[in-house]
Amino acid sequence: MVLQLRTSREEATIADTTALIAVGHISGTFGSDHFAPTHMLFLTENDRASWTLTTLREEADGPITWIPYSPATLVDDAMLMVAVHVLQDEGVLEAASRVVPGIAGDRADLNTAAHGSELGGVYERCRTLRSGCSMVVTVLAGSSLVPLLVVFDRYPFDVRVCREDGARDDE
Repeated sequence: MVLQLRTSREEATIADTTALIAVGHISGTFGSDHFAPTHMLFLTENDRASWTLTTLREEADGPITWIPYSPATLVDDAMLMVAVHVLQDEGVLEAASRVVPGIAGDRADLNTAAHGSELGGVYERCRTLRSGCSMVVTVLAGSSLVPLLVVFDRYPFDVRVCREDGARDDE
């Protein structure tokens, strides 16, 4: 296989990463709120968006990839992915497995008509978790995640947002 460098945006043939979410815990060492990430989520977009989760641990399995239900649920799908694969919450996993068989595997497609109305209850279950989980979200200009940043407020996680364009979170 021959790899070629892209020379223009129109020639893009691979998905572009438009947002990153580092997941972990506030370490509290040295009297501060230092962050100790354990996992990374990458939002890639072009023809079809996907979330890819990787672990930062040495004994890691391969990456896990999900196709989100819809552009409007990008944050909800990422939080569900964290609940299932990072926090490994049994209640969320059980509920999600009834809606999306195989969701605990390394690939899941939430983008089917059958999942739409049923995923709402699973997202709601994620919003009740009490994990102490922290996230640092980095969003690049043009990401589909930009208008959805307020959705993170629905979840009980400590979320800090870094935006490329320098705009405030509430804009």
